[in-house]
Amino acid sequence: MVDTFGLQNNDWVSIQYARKKNWASSYLMDKFCVGNNEMVAQFKTIYGEAVLTTGLTNLEHSAAEAYMKEIYGLVKKEIQAMVALELIKDRSISTTMIYKVYHNENRDRLYTVMYDRNDKNIECECKRWNSEGIPCRHMFCVMKREGYKEIPEKLILKR
Repeated sequence: MVDTFGLQNNDWVSIQYARKKNWASSYLMDKFCVGNNEMVAQFKTIYGEAVLTTGLTNLEHSAAEAYMKEIYGLVKKEIQAMVALELIKDRSISTTMIYKVYHNENRDRLYTVMYDRNDKNIECECKRWNSEGIPCRHMFCVMKREGYKEIPEKLILKR
């Protein structure tokens, strides 16, 4: 467009182009993008075998079966990071439990996680699920508390 309309020397256009990372990040915040070669990932998923190491065998095994290997690696990091978190049951509203989750070394930053016991819906204010398509460590903390044996179907993207 810059070439078409002869805007190469336009200061405003130059400034906007320099800011492209800022507006692109904002625009793509709730868009899920895997960012890998799907065929290679699928091959590794089919022929590779996950090594379970987090101590939360059921959740980790569920993740290994549900996600391609690259995505499983990201999910596993979230499961591992969950051990450094603490959970406080804040309150309940009807069937929705509201939890506060914080890193045990930093109580200044609390994340709110809402869990509906009827429809098994889990939402976290960090929005990692919305932007990256994987459950966050805060959600895993609540899943552990609620006794989940596997990742809820709602939190698994269809291949």
